[in-house]
Amino acid sequence: MKALIVNLNLSVDKTALIPSFETGRIWRIGSTITLPGGKGVNVARALRSLGLDCPIAGFASGHNGQWITSSLGKEGFKTFIETHRAGESRVCYTVADAGGRTTDLNEEGP
Repeated sequence: MKALIVNLNLSVDKTALIPSFETGRIWRIGSTITLPGGKGVNVARALRSLGLDCPIAGFASGHNGQWITSSLGKEGFKTFIETHRAGESRVCYTVADAGGRTTDLNEEGP
């Protein structure tokens, strides 16, 4: 079986791990994870875990877009990504607490 993953809104996904979370306070982040993301990238990773490698196609912009393309290559994905200089690919932030609850904050895409 062959597949091509098309991801129209690639992102930089940043996850911050903290003990607990509520708004209106200052929190110190325990650790962070930064990965290229987007629904298509997540599907490609899931398919890879099942033994199916698939290339990723999509669009990215600015420095974030260059980082996304480079990082996917370092993960071993073959990519067909059109990178534009205008605008910036979005950053999506996830705050995860020790209980496994998450809060997502997503920038608009270009």
